[in-house]
Amino acid sequence: YTFPVDTVGNLGTSNNVIDRLLEDKQGNWWLGTLYAGLDYYDRTKGIFTHYKPNPTDPHSILGESVWSLFQDSQENIWIGTRGGGLNLWDEANKGFIHYKHDKKVPASLSNDIINAVFEDSKGNLWLGTNNGLNLFHPVSKNFTHYFLKDGLPSDAIQSILEDGQGNLWLGTNNGLSCFNPVTKAFRNYELNDGLQGSVFNSGAALKTTQGEMYFGGTNGFNVFHP
Repeated sequence: YTFPVDTVGNLGTSNNVIDRLLEDKQGNWWLGTLYAGLDYYDRTKGIFTHYKPNPTDPHSILGESVWSLFQDSQENIWIGTRGGGLNLWDEANKGFIHYKHDKKVPASLSNDIINAVFEDSKGNLWLGTNNGLNLFHPVSKNFTHYFLKDGLPSDAIQSILEDGQGNLWLGTNNGLSCFNPVTKAFRNYELNDGLQGSVFNSGAALKTTQGEMYFGGTNGFNVFHP
């Protein structure tokens, strides 16, 4: 597909720099752009709807740059942004619910740069931010945080995958980490363990049907079976 930049109407994307792409369970596309918000492409109708920050609309998307897109098992669409926190698409009201860092609220989101959104096999939603790993609690709308002081090799979490034993594998700015959500223990891997480099990239993680994991970074990629 090649989409022209849309200047009038819903003929194309709002920006020709597409950083993230999600095909939802209905077959429609959500496109995260750099500096122009979020685009939704209805493949049946062949038209775009653009969502951009609007200071006069409290239900508009927060954040001009979309860093991560994820649809969970309940078919909720989660949008992680660079500086605008976490946005949840509210289908009923055709708007967004916002989750942001608030230094006055300790259980709020730990950082407004969301590099990764991931749902584990138990239905828990995890967020990789530029300042810690976050676990979202849907009833209280609060977050549990994990930081360098808790055992992470870096507070910048770029990617998240889950292995067959329920461990989370985290690509960070300082190596790879394996986190056990039950024991809360981290096992960290460094350059001398065979990593491509210390820094891993946002969005560059894949688990195959055979259980192998791929993590991409600034000096290539690693592949392994947990």
